[in-house]
Amino acid sequence: MSLRRESGRVVVDMKTSHLQAVAIVIAGAVVGVILFVAFKPYTPDLSLSSISESRADSASWHEARRFDVEASGRPHIGMRDAAVSIVEFTDYGCPYCRRHATEVLPALLDSVGTAVDYTIRHFPIPALTPNAISAAIAAECAFEQDLFWQYKAALQQETVGFQSERLREHAAAVGLDVEMFDDCINDESKRSIVESDILDAWEYGVTGTPTFFINGKRFQGARPLEELMAYVRLALLEADSGFSANTN
Repeated sequence: MSLRRESGRVVVDMKTSHLQAVAIVIAGAVVGVILFVAFKPYTPDLSLSSISESRADSASWHEARRFDVEASGRPHIGMRDAAVSIVEFTDYGCPYCRRHATEVLPALLDSVGTAVDYTIRHFPIPALTPNAISAAIAAECAFEQDLFWQYKAALQQETVGFQSERLREHAAAVGLDVEMFDDCINDESKRSIVESDILDAWEYGVTGTPTFFINGKRFQGARPLEELMAYVRLALLEADSGFSANTN
């Protein structure tokens, strides 16, 4: 089985052997781990008295590539017309994603208020997280019932695994209609959404999780709150002045 696009649709090619598909996923995961270790998060200098006056910037912001990242129709917090858009590609079993979700994201959202629209997209890595794709599909089913963020929090507290029964137990615990959830899990359209996220992630150069796109600029790997806040300020500066720090 493989994923591909054809006339704007996600197509599952069953002619490719299962072993080939697994090998591709494992190879991608290994590359992601190597890149995550090699490119540790950059911590910018936050001692500047006025970032708006100096237009000060971190090397990472200057060097980050910008992509036209799609966010519409995906789970989000904030207003779509916010000055800053952050899109996170995540794997629900990723410990770095869990740490970001519990320790960084709440503080970030409290600090930025309505200035940021924060979106989640899927990048499950089965070689690192067993049943990762099933968890992503389950999250889509929670999104369908307007309980995505509650279900996401439950998934990221999971310690046993993403077996189907555990996914169902979490659905009941957060208040989902379990019968609707069961029907949704088997809905091929939800799998197609997850596959589309994966294909887009590959096109955007995503190799591991979490990966953030801040007004389209790509930052791979977990980032401390202070760094993300600095990037939000720089994105706001660009939005306000029309100035762009992108050199690519």
